[in-house]
Amino acid sequence: MRVPLLNPPPTFGPKWLALFKERHSIKRRIFHGEAGSVQQDAGVEAQMEAIRNAAADVPVGNRYNMDQTALFWRMFPSSGLATTTRPGLKKDKARISLAFTTNDTGTDRFELWAVGKAKEPRALKKFNFQAHKVVWKSNQKAWFTSVLMEQWYQPFFAHIQRTKPGQKVLFLLDNFSAHKKALEACPPP
Repeated sequence: MRVPLLNPPPTFGPKWLALFKERHSIKRRIFHGEAGSVQQDAGVEAQMEAIRNAAADVPVGNRYNMDQTALFWRMFPSSGLATTTRPGLKKDKARISLAFTTNDTGTDRFELWAVGKAKEPRALKKFNFQAHKVVWKSNQKAWFTSVLMEQWYQPFFAHIQRTKPGQKVLFLLDNFSAHKKALEACPPP
């Protein structure tokens, strides 16, 4: 025996879908970065705990971190607001690599290192790098190599010896192969 339906089944049309998306803040988003690739497992937690334990013995202000990023200075945006559809452009990957270094309180910022392709960039011809605490280096790929990292380590270690003599210092950086090779060639004093 078939039971009759009390209410007819709902119909879901385009208006319902648009309102549902608006109500739950669902909209087109561009996924960028690499955070989604990070694996969260017990090994990562153990490594983080080891870093926390190492940092516990180091005074606040003596924990340093150095990381690099790329500035794609000629790349056209991949999306935006427009009234009509526009054709895309080939991505221009002209870059400048930047290395930022600071302590955990932000009170001691080591000079910014920038690596580009040009030995003397035409656009920055009259820019006073020293006055702005910027060191400009160049190579064919515009990224940090082990040779450039060795050149970076020497003044950084000298800076630490000058500003934190005899103090315990923690220095964190990622496991990029150029960092490892340069550290083997130019260990801290």
